[in-house]
Amino acid sequence: MHHNQILYLKKTVFQTIIFGNMAHLYHLYGGAISLSNSISSFDDCLFDSNNVNSDGHNSHGGTIHFDKTSGTFKNCSFINSTTYAPNDHGHGGAFYCTTSSCIFIDCHFKDCSVRCVTKGYSYGGTIYFDKTSWNI
Repeated sequence: MHHNQILYLKKTVFQTIIFGNMAHLYHLYGGAISLSNSISSFDDCLFDSNNVNSDGHNSHGGTIHFDKTSGTFKNCSFINSTTYAPNDHGHGGAFYCTTSSCIFIDCHFKDCSVRCVTKGYSYGGTIYFDKTSWNI
């Protein structure tokens, strides 16, 4: 398991699912989903109003965090996703992907952002890739 996961998913297909109004206060990775060492596909999913809010630590992926994961997103929408790190660094308003492989086909991103207030810096208002292969 990775961080605060409650499910361990090795190979999963998510189809026509709404992930909405999910927030992780003091949780650092993925407002709706955090996957590690997994293979997943998401078809026709809506990710609406998800966020990560960390006080004093880095925040990654307002909606999704991938670590060593292969993921395909087809016809998915990411709306109103926020990564908020008031006292540290923020990465990927909607999506943070590290040492992974990500494919986005016909996806829509709207009103995604990273917010840092004091000493922090932010990268990837919508998507942040780190050591990742990707195709959009």
